[in-house]
Amino acid sequence: MDIGGLELDRVNLSAAYNGISVPLTKSEWVILDVLDRHFGEVVTREELIYAISGTMVPIKTRTIDVHISSLRRKIYGLGPFALLGVYGKGYRLVRRKTEF
Repeated sequence: MDIGGLELDRVNLSAAYNGISVPLTKSEWVILDVLDRHFGEVVTREELIYAISGTMVPIKTRTIDVHISSLRRKIYGLGPFALLGVYGKGYRLVRRKTEF
């Protein structure tokens, strides 16, 4: 999969941009995959929980926050991507504006 230059590798559970690759956990990869398919759109916490667990069984919401925090660090270092929190709704993946 390719998100505006960010490539997701399902086999190796990694993300790469401009030849630089970072490993992801399975949950991080799933979250990034869901956000990729809804690039620029808000994805709810519940949708992310379902994507990870395959059920709507409640898991601690901090679990999603921890994965998002880790993903933010990993993809920010790769390129112009950002995971934005939308208060009370969820998260969305966008391209950061480049600074000159």
